[in-house]
Amino acid sequence: MKLKFDKSGKYLTEFNKILESKGNASDNMEMISKKCEELGVTEEFNHRFISEYIVVDLSNDIDIFKRCGDYILMTAPCPIKSTHNGYVAVPEDHPLFGIYYQSVDNIDVHGDLTFSRAFKIDNKNYWVFGFDTNHIYSGNWSKKDAEKETTRLYKQLKKMESV
Repeated sequence: MKLKFDKSGKYLTEFNKILESKGNASDNMEMISKKCEELGVTEEFNHRFISEYIVVDLSNDIDIFKRCGDYILMTAPCPIKSTHNGYVAVPEDHPLFGIYYQSVDNIDVHGDLTFSRAFKIDNKNYWVFGFDTNHIYSGNWSKKDAEKETTRLYKQLKKMESV
């Protein structure tokens, strides 16, 4: 099942309002659950959205290392071990905007895609895809290693523009 925001950005706008509030994580999760119910969003989407919100907060320690047109390439320290994860923000007109990462095929990145979520960056709506380096086989990824793999992810997502 593909989970997608409508093109008006209604869901994205509503969820971003909650995420930008000053409430604690527990309050925000409750507000997100209520908003999902109000908007008629599936329970499956609600759980996925909440689990991603709890696990990763890109607003802290994020490093934007490159901008390629409307795309933003970022790294962040892995919260569990001293390594780095990579993220690519795609613009609203990208065909994968709003698509949950487990529904995305044909992406070859370390450990597969493990993250997707709506973000507002520079007052623009983006959908962020990411990978982590917290796998038993990952080893210790430097920031430079993560940047290289993030660039590889960007190139694959950029090719999908015409799909």
